[in-house]
Amino acid sequence: MGSDRIIVVYTQGKDPETQGQIIKISSDAEFDRARTTIANKLSFASDVKLRTTQGEEITTIEGILQSLIIEVSSLTEIKEVPGPTPRAFVGNLYDILPDSPVAFRKLFAEYGPAIKMRLGRTTTVFTNDPEFAQIIMQENEYFTKHITGALEEVKAVVNQGLFTTDTDDMDWKLAHKLLMPAFSPRAIKAYTNEMGSVADSSSRIFSHFVETGEEIDIAQWTTKIALETIGRVGFGYDFHLFDDPYAASPRFVEAMVYTLNESLKRSRAAQFWKSLPTEANYKFESDKAYMRELVNEVIQARQNSPDAKNMTMDVLGYMLNARDSNGLGLSDEVIRDETSSMTMAWALYLIDKHPDVQQKVLQEIINVGINNDEHPTSEQVSQLKYLEMVIKETLRMNSPAQNIAKYCKKDCVVNGYILHKGLSLTVQLASLHKNAKYWDLPDAFDPDRFLPEREATRHQYAWLPFSTGARGCIGRVLAMQEIKIVLAKLLRKFVFKGMKDHVHYDTKGLTLRPDGMIMKIQLRETLPEPTADLSGLHTTPIEKKDVTSTEMSLDVPLPRLSVLFGSNTGTSQDYASRIASKARNIGFKNVTVSALDDWEVLQAGRFDPTEEELKLPPIVVVVTSTYNGEPPDNAVQFDKFISSASPQTMPFKGINFAVFGCGNKQWRTWQAFPTKVDAMFDKLGAERIFAMGSGDADADIDADYNEWTTQYFSYIYEHFGINNVGKQHDALSDPYGCLSQGVEVEFIPPSETSAYEIARKATNGEFNAQVTAIRELHNERSSKSAKHVEIQLPDGMTYQAGDHLEIFPQNDPVLVESVALGFGLVLDAIFEVKKADSPNLSTRSLAAVIKGPCTVRNALTYYADLTGRFPIEIASFPCGVVAPESLLIIQPLRATLGPPTRFLLAAFANHVKQEYPEVHKQLKQLALTDEPHQKEAYEEFLRTHRNILDVLHDYPMVTGLSLVEFLCAVQLITPRRYSISSSPLAYPTTAHLTIGIVKDQGLNGVIYPGLASGFIERSVPGTPLRAIVKSCKDSFRPPADPSVPTIMVGAGTGFAPFRGFLQDRQKQGFKSVAKGGQSKTILFFGCRGQDDFIYKDELEAFVADGTLDELFVTFSVQHQLQSQAFLLWELRGKGSFYVCGNAGKMAKDVKKTLTLIIQQMGGKTLDLAEQYMQFIAESGRYNEDVWG
Repeated sequence: MGSDRIIVVYTQGKDPETQGQIIKISSDAEFDRARTTIANKLSFASDVKLRTTQGEEITTIEGILQSLIIEVSSLTEIKEVPGPTPRAFVGNLYDILPDSPVAFRKLFAEYGPAIKMRLGRTTTVFTNDPEFAQIIMQENEYFTKHITGALEEVKAVVNQGLFTTDTDDMDWKLAHKLLMPAFSPRAIKAYTNEMGSVADSSSRIFSHFVETGEEIDIAQWTTKIALETIGRVGFGYDFHLFDDPYAASPRFVEAMVYTLNESLKRSRAAQFWKSLPTEANYKFESDKAYMRELVNEVIQARQNSPDAKNMTMDVLGYMLNARDSNGLGLSDEVIRDETSSMTMAWALYLIDKHPDVQQKVLQEIINVGINNDEHPTSEQVSQLKYLEMVIKETLRMNSPAQNIAKYCKKDCVVNGYILHKGLSLTVQLASLHKNAKYWDLPDAFDPDRFLPEREATRHQYAWLPFSTGARGCIGRVLAMQEIKIVLAKLLRKFVFKGMKDHVHYDTKGLTLRPDGMIMKIQLRETLPEPTADLSGLHTTPIEKKDVTSTEMSLDVPLPRLSVLFGSNTGTSQDYASRIASKARNIGFKNVTVSALDDWEVLQAGRFDPTEEELKLPPIVVVVTSTYNGEPPDNAVQFDKFISSASPQTMPFKGINFAVFGCGNKQWRTWQAFPTKVDAMFDKLGAERIFAMGSGDADADIDADYNEWTTQYFSYIYEHFGINNVGKQHDALSDPYGCLSQGVEVEFIPPSETSAYEIARKATNGEFNAQVTAIRELHNERSSKSAKHVEIQLPDGMTYQAGDHLEIFPQNDPVLVESVALGFGLVLDAIFEVKKADSPNLSTRSLAAVIKGPCTVRNALTYYADLTGRFPIEIASFPCGVVAPESLLIIQPLRATLGPPTRFLLAAFANHVKQEYPEVHKQLKQLALTDEPHQKEAYEEFLRTHRNILDVLHDYPMVTGLSLVEFLCAVQLITPRRYSISSSPLAYPTTAHLTIGIVKDQGLNGVIYPGLASGFIERSVPGTPLRAIVKSCKDSFRPPADPSVPTIMVGAGTGFAPFRGFLQDRQKQGFKSVAKGGQSKTILFFGCRGQDDFIYKDELEAFVADGTLDELFVTFSVQHQLQSQAFLLWELRGKGSFYVCGNAGKMAKDVKKTLTLIIQQMGGKTLDLAEQYMQFIAESGRYNEDVWG
């Protein structure tokens, strides 16, 4: 712990002696954290600048600690918020009437991003600036939501609604907590069918207007659509709004519209005016009473119905049945208002006025397979990406809500503006959404603004139609789904023609309701042809069960489930374990997990069903990786079985199956083995119940896995009738859940000496090897570093040229101590995991893999993966080949094994849930993968948070994570594989490695050393380690026949396996033709210059003694290959070609170059040349040893 420093801080322009504040800063504090502490002390809610009394800016923690007095200033000049002068009685009311959105845009142009005005009894600061909005939208010591103005009047109508209660109101806290399940992705998908039914009901009305040719006010009908949807989805209540096209609007609709509009007028009136016996006041009270009476009737009817206890039937079910941990329920009067009706109306209008947009929308509707006869599926709705962009742009152009209100709890300074306690703060949405600083041509309708790449570069608070943060609209996703379904169904069937060139909004309303949006409806006569098939995956479905009950219990008959994995380093096994856990959670009783080689059917030779299994066929789910196109180590026997089994014997008949493959798209053998497994299960008699999924380690494999399993289990729900089993579904809506539930960790006192001895030796396997020599390969002028390492192998461990050595790296002691300090862990403490039964626990978590007593120091040193992933440079990254599922050497920003993993972020989110709800929400969103933007957000997060320490720096509130939570969240170090760069003929008891030392500088300026290469760099002769030889399974062996020409291509450390090849040849006496040998041996070696020419002396010696015929040293190996096209063409029919390097760069370019040579030298078409390359590869004469 550092010592405290006493410092006086004062606001610029004030007297430090009389107005200064005393503050303590710890000597080990970080600068940003200390600056924030100082800013808070002086009530600055935004960033500040620090200066010494001499006027020098302070930018380091040392600068703070060396100063006795510090002047603090806003980044901009501190000033009162400007604004027009208020008039007596009415304040600034006439400055915004009659058209407040237009008036506000003019006011912001005149006064800047913040304006102070008095409206009625309330003084309010309005803003149109995302930077300002971002600060005041937070729920913290300065700002909260406090209902004022028009919302006070709305509150009089709906009482304690989610939208109309203060944040610190217990009703809001309780309602928000208990209603969240009603708006979860799982729940919202369940509402899809009812929304489609409402759309079809409205379609029948519109068909009538097509026949009569009548013009209609479309906003009136979208209001009915929205209300009918609220009634059915929210409360299971049918308003019968589509029974008769000429029926008068139900009194509830008229009352809702009137009271909302009247609320705005009442908010501007004097208090006594609301008590006068006027017709308007009488109608307001009468309509309010009627709506409450009707709602009470609906609630009473549900309470007296057989569905009274059905929580998952609709939103009302959650409202009436949800209880918090104290048994508290929701008031019957918590009701929320909807604005989707206006969005639908404005969207129809804008789509009609922009034919190019309409054409794109129609094309997408057709492509996803939506038709007039069926309700859209949730999968189809989720694929309407362009329509969602149109809706977002509609919300920007005409956001139904005009303002987002906040409240200033204490005096503070925001972006230079002084805000006083008690002020109302409002984000003026019409001006925010058309702020020219953030929106090009803000008055133009352009859905492409919401392309993912454009959204990513825009300020996140520039678009807030649903608000954000804890007070963001809980029903946002529900509203978006409703609008998409209705628009998709209506636009596919009808043409909506606006009869006015321009439609304005009702300036007197609380929301921006269209004023006289008259349209004529016609049947759509032509539709575009499909241009893509996005409607779903082709599968052979399970025979559907006859499920009629909506109260299906977990006793529904479910088949036996076997989850099989093929895995070298544990990722596929982890995924398999998680699938099994989810299956158990939703009611599968007989679930087993095993390696493919251990599958009981493989042992028996065929599947022999029981009588029960004849009626209910078992399901097999396979999760497997591939290894240069070969099976993982624990799937070799399975591969032999499916390769030799006769399809005529149908050994897998009676099994239903699905396959998920792990891989890396950069590899030439991408998904080779998983694809083979999927095809052979089908060929050998099994039934495919769900299309094969694939996870790409070069992108976001966790997200791929979560998406596939969510769809897979949704399919299982539907076909086995378990789609209404309440909380059992939560395993899917939250794939990480509470990781530590069911995990018990016990601390062991030092007095137990036997446990201490075991704990001291817990090093993730015994050390069986040691470093005997290590030296630098680059000269001192090079900016790169690569080490030649010699490792003494244990007795009995042998290898061949082309094999790999798997080493188990150790974390840097400095990093270990930093992490322990950050989390408050005592390094010498001894613990033991006594129980690890959490259904959400990863099989690769420390809680799952550490067996027996262990010290915290050893857990952090030998087990915990504490580092992130780093950019790959061909000449500096270590050469290694791994199964793509293991992600040992992959692109940095998309890694899934290195921290901060989604498991870790989920654990952090759960830990801070109560005290820091905003942080909880942010971290939880990063941990989820339901939507594309969540994947992108996670990827962006990894750019600046490369390891656990980075997370601790920016989120210090997570430091209280307990040891059990830490063990559940952090995953096991993945061993690293390196190509052995020696031959056993030359070095029978030692293996040589060629390892590039990775040191990457992050965006924050921090240097991040690689885990394995950092361990190697710290090693000295005598350093013990754990190592295992991994065979390349003859996929990368030098030719045994000395007459076979050998062409090797490698760059930098990619030369590693070829050093072993050449030593092999040298020891066997294989020589070049010029030296009396039988064949050519050629090496194309890529390096950037003489300073990076590693093993130069050895290579020149190989050339001199005839072991190597020709050595081509070049900056670009593919260009050198082109220059030697004739030589390569001569060797094409009998030579063996070997490539070692980066799969996404060099290896891909080399293959492309060779294909080009075959095409041009052989006079073939590109297609034939590619086929010939494929033939060479399949015949074993083109071999790759690559990394991603």
